[in-house]
Amino acid sequence: MLAEKKALIRFLIIYILSTIILIGIGEYFYYKISKEHIIELQINKAKNDLLIKMQGKRLIEIPDVTIFRNRIKIKGELPYQKEEYKIKDNKIYYKRTEIRRVGKIEIINAIPFDEKPLRNLQKNLIIFNIFVLIFIFITSFLLGKVFLSPLKKRIDDLEEFIRDTTHEINTPISIIKSNIEMLELKGFNYKECERIKSAAIRINQIFENLKHLYLQNKKIKSQINIKKTLKERLNYFESEINKKNLEIIKNLDDITINIAKEDLIRIIDNLLINAIKYSPSNSKIYITLNEKYLEIKNEGDIKNPKIITQKFVREKDGGFGLGLYIVDKACKENNLKFSITSSNNIVTTQVYF
Repeated sequence: MLAEKKALIRFLIIYILSTIILIGIGEYFYYKISKEHIIELQINKAKNDLLIKMQGKRLIEIPDVTIFRNRIKIKGELPYQKEEYKIKDNKIYYKRTEIRRVGKIEIINAIPFDEKPLRNLQKNLIIFNIFVLIFIFITSFLLGKVFLSPLKKRIDDLEEFIRDTTHEINTPISIIKSNIEMLELKGFNYKECERIKSAAIRINQIFENLKHLYLQNKKIKSQINIKKTLKERLNYFESEINKKNLEIIKNLDDITINIAKEDLIRIIDNLLINAIKYSPSNSKIYITLNEKYLEIKNEGDIKNPKIITQKFVREKDGGFGLGLYIVDKACKENNLKFSITSSNNIVTTQVYF
């Protein structure tokens, strides 16, 4: 469901931005052409105003204009301008040029520039943009739903399959574990039993991770002793530790925190199984627990620590890439901070309380 939401958001962002850019380009040229048309109408107004003033009058008698002969001012107060027209200080200045016997005559007429049509144009474009944005958001949301509905169905089918499979696998795992324990009680300590037990532990870890992701019930938080839980989980993985002849160096304080017990077990189990799995045989694993953090160190190397907590990301072959994702997720749900670093062939995982 999260992946579907991310895909929908990305689609909406791309669709909305591309549509807005295309409409924005069209509006830019429309505004530019419309503005030029409004200015042209104002120029024509200034022309007509000047023609009316000039009608039946000598140059010197034309009212409210400035006249230049061969660029020498002979009447009026306006400065000389090279352009046919210019807009300045909310006025439009129009220059009419005539060639007469006395020389080149330039008559400059100024009238107020009517900004109302330009303001109306801007106002109409703003209103149009509001309606366009509403339409784009509604359309993009509906299109996103239509296009992503097949993906949603596939995701729902996959999650349902995982839930069903996870539920069904619990029974054979329990049978395998209980029968191995019965054989051990009867004194059957063959290597084959150890291998079956290791495989059962591995399958059980996969089952617990999948159950944690897809079969979560309402979690109840309580005060849990981390030291006690940690020792219990170390005993659970004793056969795996002995198989690789690993030495566990512990420095554990008696620490209690408020957390859902299944979340704490998922955090500890996944950190321990990773340290056991990727440590070389005959090496040491250092476990430190104090009031600030739980820390596990082992020999090894991680190439991409920054992405290793993402879902389905695996550093090496084996597993589903869910362990550290579940650790990070469980930490966030319980207001804890998880970090993983790799330096000088030492992998360090820390859970800060």
